[in-house]
Amino acid sequence: MDSSIILSFKNKLFRDGIKRILECESEFRVISASDQIEEIKQYLYLKNNIVLMELIKPELNNLNKIKEITNRFSIAKVIVLAAEFDKYQVDYALKHGVQGYLLGEVSKESLIDSVKTVSRGNTYFDPKIAYDILRDYRKLDNDNRILSVERNMEYRKPLHLFTVRECEVLQLLAEGANNRKMANTLGISDKTVKNHVSSILSKMGVSDRTQAVLVAIKSGWVVIH
Repeated sequence: MDSSIILSFKNKLFRDGIKRILECESEFRVISASDQIEEIKQYLYLKNNIVLMELIKPELNNLNKIKEITNRFSIAKVIVLAAEFDKYQVDYALKHGVQGYLLGEVSKESLIDSVKTVSRGNTYFDPKIAYDILRDYRKLDNDNRILSVERNMEYRKPLHLFTVRECEVLQLLAEGANNRKMANTLGISDKTVKNHVSSILSKMGVSDRTQAVLVAIKSGWVVIH
């Protein structure tokens, strides 16, 4: 099913740049809008719509915009593109049901991947955000024995599940590398990287890279610097 991508950015030049990137994908219908909520609302009746919006600190009206969209238009999916990591903004966005959260240094490839992932009903979070979510999850766990084990868990390659190369790809995923960077680092082609990622997701039984990284971090399969 084609997706309607509603772009909500204050800066028209930046908005047009994002639009050109997404329009390369035939399955996307890209709609350029301003950062005004009233303009966004007129498009939220569209089926399978995704709002890709900026989050600039300290503009609180953008946080209120997230709340209004998710509360009033339950069919809308929201992906946030934030200029920088901010704990309060992340918590607020997650509390109000955003499906994706990207940081300013996101690559073109990851941007497209995030929209495709969210359009399929899954979530997509920058690895830094995913690690923060996992860290909070651990804090909520009151079982001291489990916490003690997790704190002292040593990094171990999951060779019982993956090949050596797949372990290398999984580590690079946790570091936030895109396909091109992984290919350059490992000296392999982009296509081979995609094949390794698909194999990793299949073996882990997860649907996207964010979930794979979360499981890998929790299991002690990757090193987080």
